[in-house]
Amino acid sequence: MRRPLPEPLDLLARFERDLAALKAELVESETSASYLMLLNENLSGETLRQAGGAAEAARDLWIRVGEIDQRLANLRERADQKDPRGKHAAQFVEDLIAPLREGLTPEAAIEAMGDQHASLCRWAEEVHTIWTQALATIDAARHDLVDVTTRAEQLGITEPRVQQCRDRMEQLESILVTDPLSLTSEVLIELEQLAGDAIASIDRLESDQQDLDTDYQAAARQQVELQSLYRRAEIIRKEATVKIGGAFAASVLPAPRLLAEIASQFGEIGQHHTDWQQKRFMLERWQQLAARLQRQLERINQHNEAALQRREELRGRLMAYRAKSSNSSLVEDQEFASLVQQARHELYTAPTDLDLAEQYLAEIAERLTL
Repeated sequence: MRRPLPEPLDLLARFERDLAALKAELVESETSASYLMLLNENLSGETLRQAGGAAEAARDLWIRVGEIDQRLANLRERADQKDPRGKHAAQFVEDLIAPLREGLTPEAAIEAMGDQHASLCRWAEEVHTIWTQALATIDAARHDLVDVTTRAEQLGITEPRVQQCRDRMEQLESILVTDPLSLTSEVLIELEQLAGDAIASIDRLESDQQDLDTDYQAAARQQVELQSLYRRAEIIRKEATVKIGGAFAASVLPAPRLLAEIASQFGEIGQHHTDWQQKRFMLERWQQLAARLQRQLERINQHNEAALQRREELRGRLMAYRAKSSNSSLVEDQEFASLVQQARHELYTAPTDLDLAEQYLAEIAERLTL
């Protein structure tokens, strides 16, 4: 059974409504922010390539819309002149739905163009989303730069990481205008990292400045301790030189002028008030010199004190051996008594030969075990 022909005027009206709706969508999309952005004459790179393809597709849409529009206008004029119903209905409908140059009926063509237009809109929105996200990242970096620049000025410094971030941000701002599609997530993450590095650097510098007074006070105490340690080292060395002989040689102290130079440098640090970074640099250099001298003095004291302590230990052993011998038959042994006397003389007269005294004590210990 043959399907009844659609009402010619109703079909024409439906095609006109569908085409008018598509034209309205095309006009609306061409005034959107995403579409207008793609009309930039300065586009380049991947964005230019894709925008060119989108523009060509949009022009093709308008051409096809024009063809259908012209057919519908002609048929509308024809319908106004002669009623297409009745015996003329079949021919009118046939002329209305006849395939276009691409082989599609007007109805199918309008539907296909709608799909193509929707695809173009999605692409434009994707580009706009990329642009918006990139802009947000760049704006955030700009906000961070304003903050760190102000803080750097307050510190009285020029921080290379801040300038590096600024240079990169300005470069990406230019790219954002001409080729936003090249701003990948990796590129934007790099900018965020540069901004983060700049902030971290300023944070460290501010901490350094805030800690400077505390570190200077600690250095002042270290300066006093160094002087005290040097005086103590002098006393210990003199005592070891007088009391210890034999193969022992007391370690020599650094020249007093070194201590005087360190004290002089510390005084210069205290007079430096204008450039805190220079003061920090001078203080750190002084701390290195002071630490080196302190380690040297501590090694000297350790060496010299060790000899004096060894003498005290040997004296203690001699006292213990004498106490042990008082309860043995050795108390009347003249040879043993002479050996004890030799050991005592070596340990209680200066300078003491520690190795010789050790030898005496070893002989005494051996006699006690017989």
